[in-house]
Parts: sequence; C-alpha cells; structure tokens
Amino acid sequence: MLVFAYGTLRAGESNAHFLAKATRQGAYRLPAGYRLYDLGAYPAAIEDADGTGLTGEVYAIDDAQLAALDRLEEYPEEYDRVLIKTHGERRGCMCTMPRAMMPWSRHR
Repeated sequence: MLVFAYGTLRAGESNAHFLAKATRQGAYRLPAGYRLYDLGAYPAAIEDADGTGLTGEVYAIDDAQLAALDRLEEYPEEYDRVLIKTHGERRGCMCTMPRAMMPWSRHR
C-alpha cells in the first residue's frame, strides 16, 4: 500500500521513525482540493474544494506499518483515510481530519 505523508511523518520530522522501514517512493504534490491547518503539535489536512495542493512524500508500507500509523493517527476516531492518486496514477491513501473534528467545530 502507498501512503502520502504531509506532516510529522515526513523525513526529518518528529514521527518520521514510523516510516523508517518503509520504501520511500519520492516527493509528491497533491493537486488542489485540500487545505492544511496547523494544530500546534501536528498539522491536519481537510478536503476543501477551494484548497491548494499539498506537498509531501509517498511511501510503500506493509500491513504492520499501516496498523502502527492507524494507532498514531487515531484512525478512525480522529482521522479518516482517503484514497488519492499518486505517482503515475497509482492509488495511495492519506489521513484527513473530518471538518467536524477540527478545533473550531469542537468549541461551537
């Protein structure tokens, strides 16, 4: 499976060790349709028709690495997993935060 890392999972960031044994496929930029928010300790991407593209890295991971990422991202409670197109039209996934989970939604 391919995963798109756009935040703390990228090389050199605080959670990069979760992908240390994954095979890096390279940098990638998602087209428009996403917006990135800084939540302090980590970023959150949401699907947004008016949003810009996101820059990140694509990794090939196995089931054990996916399970570790799911625990880190608190999937499916905190984040959703969405399918995206990556290099050469290959399908991958990324985690996005549902709008209802964004901090401004929680405090209304």
